[in-house]
Order: sequence, then C-alpha cells, then structure tokens
Amino acid sequence: KGEHDVYLLQELWMRPDHDKIKSLIPPDYFMTDYDHLAANVCDGSFSPYGCSGLSIVSKFKFVDFKFYPYSDLGPLLDGEYLAGKGLGRVRIEPAEDLTVDLFVTHTCAGGGNSYYRQKQIKQLVENVEQSDADFVILGGDFNFDPKTNNYRPKTDPESTLADIQKVMINSMEETTEFDPNRATFANPANTYSSHKKPM
Repeated sequence: KGEHDVYLLQELWMRPDHDKIKSLIPPDYFMTDYDHLAANVCDGSFSPYGCSGLSIVSKFKFVDFKFYPYSDLGPLLDGEYLAGKGLGRVRIEPAEDLTVDLFVTHTCAGGGNSYYRQKQIKQLVENVEQSDADFVILGGDFNFDPKTNNYRPKTDPESTLADIQKVMINSMEETTEFDPNRATFANPANTYSSHKKPM
C-alpha cells in the first residue's frame, strides 16, 4: 500500500512464491535469496520441508545475512515440525557509520504449541541480544496467543516483547485468533491474500 524502506516477509514457503515477490519489487530494492534465510535441508521446489519461508526486502544493500534455525520445532506429528522455522537476520548500513540489524521470524502456531513457541522466543531473544549493530529491528509472525503466558525474559521484565504483547492484549475486545483487526488470515486489508484488493 505504501513505500517503505524495509519489508519483513513470512510464509514464502516455496521458491516460486519467493521468485514471484522478487520479480515485483522495484529495481532499486534488494531482496534476500531464497536460501539466505533457510536451513541447508530446505528444498522449496517440491516441498516446503525444512524451509523457513522468511525473506527481507530492503531499500539498502545487504552487508551480511544469517539464519538461525530454531532448535525446538514442535511435535513430530505436527506440520510445524516439518517447517524449518527460525530467525533470519540481515545487516544494512542506511547511512555512513550506521549499522542496522533486521530480524524476521515465524514461530510455532497454535495454542497447543505454546511450549515450543516459548522455547523459540527464548532462542530468538538470545540471538537478538548478541547483535552489535547500532540499531535492531525485529518483526515477524510471533503467533502470540493472548490466552497463554508467552516468554518474558526474567532479567528484563520491561522488554520490548513484553510491552508489545501487553499493549496488544489491553487493546483487544475479543480474543478470537481470526479477528480481522489483528490477523492477516482473511483480512480484507491484507493485499497479498485479499480478493478485494489483489496485489
């Protein structure tokens, strides 16, 4: 809907999905390659097995990139286990002597997976805290469930993750996971999935 310096993308599970988005970005923007933010076992041509679905688009050239696969993926019989979810990072330099680390993630979905999601968030926080960039931007699909107690670092109770979740819960009138005011699924304002406003 607008022009932004950075886009943090999730659920580009297959290479053709990634390639389609890449073909649509302006020529002066950069996008991570499909393999930059994925585990080594990811195929993405025949199956999304082991693939993160993560990508970053930026107005600024990438200086560096890294993928941190989550150690705990979810129960064996759950589709979450088959996905190669994790944390992707790229570093950009939007100005001289200024570094920014962009992190994107997608954690375990579903109320029954809160145990794994909390372990993933703990791993995420540990990796983000190791950044030596001047600024850090973190975004993605955290799949926070307001009915469960998601990870809050004991050493920093006023962390950004806790604050964002507190604001989100306090502003909600309903807790339904498919409320179009806070979900991308079936949201008419979501230009990627909406039939009313095709991309």
